[in-house]
Amino acid sequence: CTKLASIPEMDTSSVTNMNGMFYGCTKLASIPEMDTSSVTNMSTMFTGCSSLVSVTFVGNSVPTYGSSMFAGTPIGSGNGYIYVPDEMVDAYKTASGWSSLASVIRGISEKPN
Repeated sequence: CTKLASIPEMDTSSVTNMNGMFYGCTKLASIPEMDTSSVTNMSTMFTGCSSLVSVTFVGNSVPTYGSSMFAGTPIGSGNGYIYVPDEMVDAYKTASGWSSLASVIRGISEKPN
């Protein structure tokens, strides 16, 4: 997927495994809203996405953080944002794994248009 620059919105509400889903998509800069409430494996989901500066997760629960999920991305190095439902910002910031990215987690209402 090294040439993949954008993706359309997708219904991911029933997806449970996103392991490596966008691994190595070096041109991908942002991800549209994804419902990750059913996901149990997000390991290496965005590893190597060297242009990825924002993702938006929706859903009513904090998914299990996947190992190396944002390795090699601007988000992982603190130069991007993870947008989540406003009422879940604190839950994400304190959840296991996600807490290491607390400085880049923001509410969806803070997302630029």
